[in-house]
Amino acid sequence: MTLLLAALLTLQQSDEELRALVEQFDKTTDAREREGHPSSPWYKVHRAGPAILKPLAAAFPGRSQGRNVECGTCGWSPEGEYPLVRLMLSFGDRSLPVLLSLLKDPDPAKARIAAAVMCRFSGQEIVGPLLDLAKRIDLSKDPDVDRHVAEALANATFLKFKSRAELSEWFDLAKHRSQVAWLREAINHPDRERANRDSSIKGIQRLLEAPDRLKTLIHCYADLEWREARVPLHYLTGHGNLEKWDPRDLVKDRADWKVFRDRSIHEQELEIALHVAFLSGASLPAPYLSKDRGEKLLLENAEKALDYLERIAPEHPQCEFGFNIALQYIATARNWDRAVALLPKAKPGFNFLSQLLENSRHPSMADKMLDMVIAGEAETMNFRGLMTELPKRVRPDMAPKILESIPKTTGRNRSTLLSALGRTADPRGWDILEREIFNDLPNAAQAAEILEYFPGERALVALRKLLKSTNYQGFPHAARILADRGDHSGIPALIERLQTTTVDVEKRWYMGALAAIRGQSLPKLADYSTPPNTGVFLDEYWAWWQKNKSRSRVEWLLESLEEGLGVSPYPPHPLLILAQEDVRDVPADWPEERRRNEIVKRVRAWIAKTGFAFTKDNVRVHEPAKRELGR
Repeated sequence: MTLLLAALLTLQQSDEELRALVEQFDKTTDAREREGHPSSPWYKVHRAGPAILKPLAAAFPGRSQGRNVECGTCGWSPEGEYPLVRLMLSFGDRSLPVLLSLLKDPDPAKARIAAAVMCRFSGQEIVGPLLDLAKRIDLSKDPDVDRHVAEALANATFLKFKSRAELSEWFDLAKHRSQVAWLREAINHPDRERANRDSSIKGIQRLLEAPDRLKTLIHCYADLEWREARVPLHYLTGHGNLEKWDPRDLVKDRADWKVFRDRSIHEQELEIALHVAFLSGASLPAPYLSKDRGEKLLLENAEKALDYLERIAPEHPQCEFGFNIALQYIATARNWDRAVALLPKAKPGFNFLSQLLENSRHPSMADKMLDMVIAGEAETMNFRGLMTELPKRVRPDMAPKILESIPKTTGRNRSTLLSALGRTADPRGWDILEREIFNDLPNAAQAAEILEYFPGERALVALRKLLKSTNYQGFPHAARILADRGDHSGIPALIERLQTTTVDVEKRWYMGALAAIRGQSLPKLADYSTPPNTGVFLDEYWAWWQKNKSRSRVEWLLESLEEGLGVSPYPPHPLLILAQEDVRDVPADWPEERRRNEIVKRVRAWIAKTGFAFTKDNVRVHEPAKRELGR
């Protein structure tokens, strides 16, 4: 069975192969073999893509065609009697045309199960075929299927009907209108009892755009008094604590929503963004707002949001984590003390103050952090995070102030200022950085990290000096940066170190640097449970180096992509990092060879478009990958 399923990963499969796979899968009796984790046969069969739907339809519903379909909304039994039904439904909307065609199948087993699983879909295209089936087959003799069909029709039409005949009469007039028009009809029907509220609420969430969805939910809840609208409305906007809600607050709650409705769109969105971050204790985005829009609202209206948060904070003492999350967006250099005053008290093993500092989003916090380091705060336990956060956020215009302050600081504060100065790549800071960091070979890791920001010949000279360092992190880092600038002198040095070292952690660093330079993936390198095998790696790498050292690195990297050496995430492939905007939308579920060919094609086009080459002025080639990982 494993060999058969492995065939699914190939580019071309015949109908016979696909039918064999379906037959083998249908005969599987072990439920664990049908689970959806990546290593299971179910997942591998599913990876065959929509091509599997045709043989699935031929075998549908599977080996248990005569059994009862009583199982809620799924259409197969809890014991897994219908594995092919489950597999069919896993394709979502792509399986709907196949299921609709099965409604017309002369085999009653196929038709009845296909009808039963229609309750998993709610588009208007299911109504006509289900009504035709009801005319062709007496569903009253099959109560289970009849119930599922009734549920599917209610989900799609949003209305209650006295009989199928009444529904058919309505459908003859309504079938040329959109499903959104059906939804509006149900919500605003003169007879309020005709609306199927549950399916209408689902339709609002599924069919309407965010602003219209919010407006309609408020109308249903505040004006029509649909209690069913309250939970999705509060979930959509992040308002209220649903777990502690008192039903006696219903009248007041509806009145509050009417007041909310009368506010401007800007005020509504700002309140929603803050409520999602604070009251729900969850980070943005809200279902109503995109992540970018929600963050932008809070960052641009930080003072107003903090005023609001101070006002409602006493009413919500239980939302301590919500305080911390909301404050991450609205704490600024100007209101820092007010924001800190709202933080919960520290708990054992959790420092809210330190987390707020490290996760704060407002641009002005870079200036606040610089002032704190100058004041000596990097030495305190609460603000050790300044040592990493200030260098991440420093701006070039901050360099003069840093240069002025370095002579007045010591210890961690001075080290933090030097790291931040290096990130600015300001040439005025070169002399002090060279004197205190670049010439300190035991501290080669920090030196290499800073030198990655400086372009030009003197940075190359400093990086070559680091190849003499015994620091097992800084030395390979410097070799990789040199390669990013067209200098391959670090490769022989890395190979020599790898041949002589006996320390496993050093082997991993050296192998990782060599692999990154070549564009070669080593997915098991980070597995510390197994010592790295350097023998085979060194023999193969040395042979490759002797053959290719006269070629350009761009040629090496393109070749590694074509050979499939650079498709694993560790270490990240330099050309994939540089051209990530051009390759990020290549579908991940394509067969491996097709996906690799498309990536190589796009990378080549990017190189031709940009004229990219590895030169001495390249800086931070790997920086986009670090940003992608949130580092």
